[in-house]
Amino acid sequence: MKKLERKCPGHDTMPAMWTEMKYWMVVACLVAWGAVGCRAAPSQDPGPDADGAPSRPAGLPDAAFWLGGPDGGVFVRLKPRAPGHPQAPFQGTVFYENGDTWMTGNFIPEPPGAAIDVTNTADFIGWDGERLLLNGGRSLRAMADPPPTDRGDKPLQPPVR
Repeated sequence: MKKLERKCPGHDTMPAMWTEMKYWMVVACLVAWGAVGCRAAPSQDPGPDADGAPSRPAGLPDAAFWLGGPDGGVFVRLKPRAPGHPQAPFQGTVFYENGDTWMTGNFIPEPPGAAIDVTNTADFIGWDGERLLLNGGRSLRAMADPPPTDRGDKPLQPPVR
């Protein structure tokens, strides 16, 4: 009896094709392993927290809250000048991200008479350099402290020579 042989067309090329497929599979696995295994190590600087606030500078008052996002912002400290009267002007300080003072002064509610609770920091949405913006179209306009005076009635003047 004659043994039946099966011959596949291109049977001679099969080993070369398998070798090439194995090569590309190994390359793909190495690339995937490298992408997963070579993640950057976490830095020692904690950087911004979940709300985008930078690390709190030393010397910043505990009552100051962050107002901004990942692209920048300010720290703000506010308190009512007349406790218990929400329409009274507020006193406050705006600090740069590094903790330096940007401005200190009174803040006047806009529109006039708008009820603002400075303890509800979630109402604050931004600082435009002149106003603390709040939701609902409200704001607190900064009224910078007047320059110091020698007698309390006129600003100090440089000496005349």
